[in-house]
Amino acid sequence: MVARGECTRLDQDAFHSLLDEPLACAAGSGLRALGEKPLTPDGFQSAYRFLWLRAFAPPMAFRLNIAADGSGALTVKIADAQPVIEKYPPRVRQHMVVVEKADVDSFIASLERADFWTLKPSDVPPGARDGSYWVVEAQVGPRYRSVLRWSPKAGAFRDAALLLIKLSGEQVSDVY
Repeated sequence: MVARGECTRLDQDAFHSLLDEPLACAAGSGLRALGEKPLTPDGFQSAYRFLWLRAFAPPMAFRLNIAADGSGALTVKIADAQPVIEKYPPRVRQHMVVVEKADVDSFIASLERADFWTLKPSDVPPGARDGSYWVVEAQVGPRYRSVLRWSPKAGAFRDAALLLIKLSGEQVSDVY
């Protein structure tokens, strides 16, 4: 078990990013708790992932792999506890949803409206506590990008992430 604030090599390796080390460590520990590996398309055209680390809820990951025909496979992983609070590793519930090309196109359009590929990598304010990290990653061909936002209130970046939640069929009551 890793204590709050500590970062292991596993955490750093789990999340290759443009984020500074403390944020990459936080994201990496969330990915590791969910059993997620570094983002790669694994036989698909491209891959995207939304990692949602909320202060008062277990971590969630939504990974969208896009096939050559434009359709997608959305893998959802949800821990049953926060890994930094509980004594034991969380159990992870996982399911997969087939995503139609039109919905994939809507997701990508939201990221384009957000200027995802040119956004500043992070906007986390110093001392941020009660809220959530919203990390969106993309691997399209050789291009990789990660962008982290702290509890975004509105905008295309938030819309893209919320679309993945909607497509997953998960019912989430606390969006922050």
